[in-house]
Amino acid sequence: MNPQKYYVLPNVLALAAAVSMQAACGDGDTYSEPLRASAVIVDRTTHALTNGELLSLNGTYTGCQSRTGNWSLAVAQNAVLTNASLSIVADDAVCALSVTGAVTTGGLVVATPPLLVGSNFQANPSAFGGPPVVFYANAQRVGGAPNTFTLFFVYSDDPSRANTDNVAITPTQGLSVATPQAFPVLNPTYTMQASNLLVETEFAPTNNVIASVSGEVWLTNQQGLSELEDYVLLGEPLSDYEYGTVHAAYQAGVKQAINNVQTPFGGPGFSIPSQSFQSLVGLSLAAPVVYTLIIARTEPVVGFASYQTINITFDGPTVVTPMCANGTGLDEPSNTCLACPPNEGTLDNSCVPCGPNEVVFEGLCTVPP
Repeated sequence: MNPQKYYVLPNVLALAAAVSMQAACGDGDTYSEPLRASAVIVDRTTHALTNGELLSLNGTYTGCQSRTGNWSLAVAQNAVLTNASLSIVADDAVCALSVTGAVTTGGLVVATPPLLVGSNFQANPSAFGGPPVVFYANAQRVGGAPNTFTLFFVYSDDPSRANTDNVAITPTQGLSVATPQAFPVLNPTYTMQASNLLVETEFAPTNNVIASVSGEVWLTNQQGLSELEDYVLLGEPLSDYEYGTVHAAYQAGVKQAINNVQTPFGGPGFSIPSQSFQSLVGLSLAAPVVYTLIIARTEPVVGFASYQTINITFDGPTVVTPMCANGTGLDEPSNTCLACPPNEGTLDNSCVPCGPNEVVFEGLCTVPP
């Protein structure tokens, strides 16, 4: 599995643009400074995309003030945009945005159906490209810093991972600890599927604090269940996985019975509900958090147990802030893109002087109304 990446790429709108446009439109006109878009891209792919890397998003405006047609939004450094950069009027409550496609290093992939960008993620992701489908994606629009808003775009080659869940959950399978040789007990043999456990961080690009946990994890045993099995879930890793350490942790933990059910992944097994992981809420994922599951199988006559341990690692999104699309870099104290000099706009990722009848608007040289 590829490491999950969490990209943040602000767009540029110089303050001078608003002043220039207001002056150009005259005293009788009204002007509302647009909200600049920032892209937050959550890469949840399990392997490299067939079309290469994601570069930018294309979309449409519907029912928007002073906005019609198409927009683009960079999601990679120095991306060349097909259309003018995405922005909306600050007080426009009915403006509808849709992502119609994505530009990759392998070309344009079209969204089917177009992906509506509302205040909540859609119930189902849209497919991009195909056949075969290149990736699936979901999106949400939230407010940000003054004069900005954020478009969250979650994508994956697996449609079940193209959702609001932005935390990678990696179980380390099959660490078995047998009883001492004189008292052999057959080891438990389970496989964990964590795709149904959804863990979300707060919607802030640099805030990896866990906000919610829902769903469950499933454990499947193709060899059948034993009535003599139960488990303990710990909110931390063990110091080591020698028999004595595992046995002591199991004895000190809260034991949960295993109920024999048919799992969604085939074969008998059991589930651990999200309530067992609620201690994650409020924790920072600046560093990975590891839970330890201990499954015990006990021999009833002598009372000895054999154990299987599974580490469950929760990795927060990695924040990657590429260079701004106009090539001028970031102003680190404010974490915003540097504007081009006065009377210069962006063209092909560089600053160029505007013509004698043009003003800078949304980072571009534009003839005013």
